[in-house]
Amino acid sequence: MALLFAYIILTIIVVCGIKRRQVVREKNPLNKDNSICIKGIFCILIVFHHLFRCLYNKKNPFLDICNNILGGVGVGVFFFLSAFGLVISFKKKGKNYIKQLLKKNIPLLYLTYVVTNLITYLSLYIGKFSAKDAIFKILGFNFLYGFSNINPNAWFMSTIIVLYLLLCLVYWIWGKNIKKAANILCFIVICFNAFIMILTKFWMPKLYLYDKSILCFAFGVLYATYYKQINNLLAKCFYESILYSIAIIVFGIVTIEDISAIGVCLLIITLLQKYTIKSIVLKFLGEISFYIYLLHNIFLKIFVPLKLNQYIIVYVVLVLSIVSSVVYYYVRKLIFKLFTIKKTA
Repeated sequence: MALLFAYIILTIIVVCGIKRRQVVREKNPLNKDNSICIKGIFCILIVFHHLFRCLYNKKNPFLDICNNILGGVGVGVFFFLSAFGLVISFKKKGKNYIKQLLKKNIPLLYLTYVVTNLITYLSLYIGKFSAKDAIFKILGFNFLYGFSNINPNAWFMSTIIVLYLLLCLVYWIWGKNIKKAANILCFIVICFNAFIMILTKFWMPKLYLYDKSILCFAFGVLYATYYKQINNLLAKCFYESILYSIAIIVFGIVTIEDISAIGVCLLIITLLQKYTIKSIVLKFLGEISFYIYLLHNIFLKIFVPLKLNQYIIVYVVLVLSIVSSVVYYYVRKLIFKLFTIKKTA
């Protein structure tokens, strides 16, 4: 009931934020503001997903299935948005953007990975590992073994870093022909994902570095590459596209759950042809969504075992996840600002 009330509040916020487009045909419906708001929605849905698993798992088979799908969809949308942003930036900046990714973006991602692992260790596991194991877990050297990740949500970080590096390699070699580079990258991602699925099913069940949700990364690459043609088609066949999206979601539910994420991504870009999202709340959550995702597990681990009232657990975890993410966000900005000032001085 506590989580249901939280879902209702989020639904009201989302519905109030959806506005009809005044300009029917926009150059890029998935603009920065819309992307940030969508991140805000799905980061909170991922927190709900983990809260459900901790509080209500295996109590209702139907709700369990819906919740499992929600987790894959939430992460899949993040992969989709990441790929879209990367390719759009490359189309604008060319190989200079690859250099920026290698020199700045990827190292910063890894730094965030290490810092949030350190925060998790200090909050939950200090003194529970040997010094060597603690260092390996914090630095993420053992992420290939999956569940030994000190932060169970950090698998997304290790995966996205690998995908960033793969994109850099492909676009550095074939970047002069963007369509060719996109097709090659998508082919590699799909084949590699199939290989990992076979590997985890038959030989290494604990390999948790990759997930079927990364198929959405391939979809994001394709959408960014052909977005004019795709947007024209979606705008022209708006209602048919909605039906196809729902069909893919249902197909994913009865076959491979994470395939539903592709259907949700298609539904999002279809709806954005006629609607936009303008919400201060969702934009605020979207700005700190990355940190909410990485830090909320700490509060789940602390409060769920206390067997408190479910309303207390749900709202304390949500509030503390948001507050800690805001603190992390502004401390990080302050540190980088001071570092930049010193560097230019």
